[in-house]
Amino acid sequence: MKKTVFLLAPVVLILLAISCETETNYTEEGFYGRVVVHNEAGSGKTITRIAISDTYINPTTYYNERVTIAPGRSSNEYELELTLIYDILFSGYRVTITLDDNTAESCNITAYGDIVNNLYFNGTGLVER
Repeated sequence: MKKTVFLLAPVVLILLAISCETETNYTEEGFYGRVVVHNEAGSGKTITRIAISDTYINPTTYYNERVTIAPGRSSNEYELELTLIYDILFSGYRVTITLDDNTAESCNITAYGDIVNNLYFNGTGLVER
């Protein structure tokens, strides 16, 4: 009897999981978050490159663009695809900016579908607010 229960229980649970309807806002076209990089007026430096990659075990770079963002200006809005695996959204990204003196600043973010991640370079670091 115990053997039968141990063998049938996982099968029943799997069938229940398959038959249950789950609601998500993930579409076939994808599910996206957004990020904007701001260069604060008092930073004193120009942002010359923006690189955005995911923070998985095997990182993939999605954007690596040469830009010119003077102090007091902002970047375009970048789309960040949120990956849905087994009903869990993976959304960790690393945003790296390169400055006109060839130094780089980075910030790890968690992207969400309902907000825009705003990153600010204040002259000393890249921070999310």
